[in-house]
Amino acid sequence: MTMRTLILMRHAKSSWETGFADHERPLNDRGELAAPLMGRWLVSQGVSPDLVLCSTATRAHRTAELVAGEIGQSIDVRIVKQLYLPLPQDIIEVVGTESGNASTVLVVAHNPGISSAVEECAGVATVMPTAAAAVIDFEIDQWSDLLVEARGELRHFWRVKELV
Repeated sequence: MTMRTLILMRHAKSSWETGFADHERPLNDRGELAAPLMGRWLVSQGVSPDLVLCSTATRAHRTAELVAGEIGQSIDVRIVKQLYLPLPQDIIEVVGTESGNASTVLVVAHNPGISSAVEECAGVATVMPTAAAAVIDFEIDQWSDLLVEARGELRHFWRVKELV
């Protein structure tokens, strides 16, 4: 068995200014600061994704870009339509089918699906505030094994307010 690591992250804080459709809402100032902070924290903890899968929403894509920018190497950031307002099963399916040979995958998506996915994958009920990240380790040979049994062990759960 191989150890694979999944980081489930909720997008950073977004703007509620009028004039934006939900899908197009940008990050607000707090979100622009929180996303790179979480990226730096992940690196400091030895958790660096080699692949990022994120929602098509502007706020999620910007979060993914900011986190990836802190990793210090070129990372493939893939926009996946299925990750916009996903169910936990959608997240598991995307990871199982899109992750290839990556050893550590970061998913940036939305609540309530991202919180439910943490519970589904790690058996730990939690509410993911904006820019929070849950790191889950799986003993699986390939990501497609998640489609059969998506049960791993929660290694860490970090909220941005705990990092400052």
